[in-house]
Amino acid sequence: MNRFSRYFCICMFAPVLPAAAAEESYPRISGEIAVEVENDYVFDSDDSNAELNDLFATVEPSVRIEPVEHVAIEAGLVFEPVRDADDDRYFEDHGLYVEQLFLEYSDDWGRVYGGKFNPSFGVAWDLAPGIFGVDFAEDYELTEQLGGGVALGFGNARSASLGVVELSANIFLADRSLLSESAINGRGNLDLDEGGAGNTEGPGAFSLTLDGSDVAALPGLSYHIGLRFRAGGDEDEGDEAGLVVGLVQAIEIVEDQTLELIGEAAYLSEFDASEEDAVYVTLGAAYYLGKWNISLAGALRDTAINDSDVETDRLLQVSGGYAFDFGLGFDIGYRYGREEEIDNHTLGVLTSYTLEF
Repeated sequence: MNRFSRYFCICMFAPVLPAAAAEESYPRISGEIAVEVENDYVFDSDDSNAELNDLFATVEPSVRIEPVEHVAIEAGLVFEPVRDADDDRYFEDHGLYVEQLFLEYSDDWGRVYGGKFNPSFGVAWDLAPGIFGVDFAEDYELTEQLGGGVALGFGNARSASLGVVELSANIFLADRSLLSESAINGRGNLDLDEGGAGNTEGPGAFSLTLDGSDVAALPGLSYHIGLRFRAGGDEDEGDEAGLVVGLVQAIEIVEDQTLELIGEAAYLSEFDASEEDAVYVTLGAAYYLGKWNISLAGALRDTAINDSDVETDRLLQVSGGYAFDFGLGFDIGYRYGREEEIDNHTLGVLTSYTLEF
């Protein structure tokens, strides 16, 4: 089972676990704390002001509180830089904010949830390999929205024809509550006057996604298909509409050797309620030899306003590392990026650790 399948089956289909899991006592609490310390050194750039060193941390504690069977409260915090680096920076500009806080009801048929959450759309922003593989796809990741949704599960890992499938539907708007601010270093509350896709008085956005894995006829293959719409604010130029298709293929070469391939393409019309249309393509490959890994990833980002010439940004990264059994990982990588016709070359070092409880 590849990374996508594990993520999909555990996170999406928690209510379809064996009966033994359902017999655990309530109330109960579980969660994890994911910690990353990353150093990005832009050693060569066409823009000399972009040549800098940025050392920063990303800490993401999350907790699931289940007071009774079928009911859970999910909470997720993020501690990370809330401003872009414009000079050498060493653990500066970090802020703490609430990324998710929602109530969920789950049963054998699926889940229903509401609150502040991250609506489903795309997977490359999470699953693209390497230190920098996710960089472009993160542009269209949906986070920190207010609303709710339902996720319906079909099939199971033993179903030869269907495999494991989930259909998710979400309706939401951008968070403008007190939870849109950050502590320690403030990033400011989102305001209705700022506009942007989904920043509307009422829910003016939705996403509809289909995820699947473990199809007997296609061993190791997982897929993701998504649609989304986000109305623009009063002063915005348009309304955003998007389509995304992603595939992940895991190939077990021999024991302790696995090759994982990922490809995802996304099209967004009037992206972020602007006049700009955008196309994203992310491709990646990761080879795992025991606890070692090496990965190659590339991405394209095409943008155009109406009938204007298309501007193409490019990204290429190669990285490798080692992951210990107790949750500690070390990775080092190189990134080449051409963005807004400026070439940048970056060396990155990443230390990661996840504590589960």
